[in-house]
Amino acid sequence: MLFGLPWYLTWFGHSLNQYRAVVRLYDYFLACEPLKSLYVTAAIVLYREGDIFQEDCDRATLHCLLSSLPDDLPFEYLLVQCEKLYEKYPPHDLHHDVEIKIFSSADIRP
Repeated sequence: MLFGLPWYLTWFGHSLNQYRAVVRLYDYFLACEPLKSLYVTAAIVLYREGDIFQEDCDRATLHCLLSSLPDDLPFEYLLVQCEKLYEKYPPHDLHHDVEIKIFSSADIRP
C-alpha cells in the first residue's frame, strides 16, 4: 500500500499536526541512518495494529485509516520501538531476504 510513501518522502512533515512531533522526528532522522524513517513507519503500523484489524479488510478503508495519523502518537515510545526493529531486522538482512524472494519468485538465480 502506498499510505507510507508520503510519510517516508516528507519525514512525516505533511501528516502530523503538531509542530513539536515534526521537529522531534526531524532531529531524530538527521542524527541517524537514512533508513530509520522506514523503521518508524513500521513502528507506527505495529502500534496501530489494533485499529487496523478492527477495520474492514479492503484497501480503501485501510488507506484512509493509515493516511491520517492521530495527534496523540507516543513518539518517544515509537522511536524506542524503531530502534528495536532496526536491531532485530537490520537493513542488510532485509536486503538479502528481499533478493532471495525476488529471485526465487522469478526462478532466476543471482
